[in-house]
Amino acid sequence: MKPNSKSSIFGLFIFVAMAGLLASCSAIKLDHPAPLGEYSGDLKSGSAILTGEAFAMSKAGDVHYAWGCLIHLDPVTSYSTELFQKLRRAGDFREQKEADTVEVDPLMLHSRRNARVSSMGRFEFRKLPAGDYYVSCYISWIKPGGYWTGGWAISKVRLTEGETKDIILR
Repeated sequence: MKPNSKSSIFGLFIFVAMAGLLASCSAIKLDHPAPLGEYSGDLKSGSAILTGEAFAMSKAGDVHYAWGCLIHLDPVTSYSTELFQKLRRAGDFREQKEADTVEVDPLMLHSRRNARVSSMGRFEFRKLPAGDYYVSCYISWIKPGGYWTGGWAISKVRLTEGETKDIILR
């Protein structure tokens, strides 16, 4: 059976569409490890408190709350700065799960604190030492076409000893 031009064009269209879909699925990662000297292990205890709410807005202006999502608190380092800048530039993802969007060095993960967003859209970190942090969350939802979309909400915060700070993460 001889292929006709319609089936060849359709096959090419499917190939290009699948290649684009696979390209959008690649996780963001840095091509070097986190510098050992910038990470001292688990975050020490302090007296600062960070609270907030997390949500994303679609291009159409719809609000998508981060209920049940993980909020990450990472010390500001050269590695975390480079990683979060790369995530910001990446824009939207077509992934349901955060793990499919980014690969993080285990050293950074060891120094990270996590909190879960409540059903009221709120999160809280207590007993934080003074310092500069990135607060981040991957928020995803199903679009009307039936596919997942999402993005990273990232904010840089500075905490002083004894401070209570409330932020909006979007």
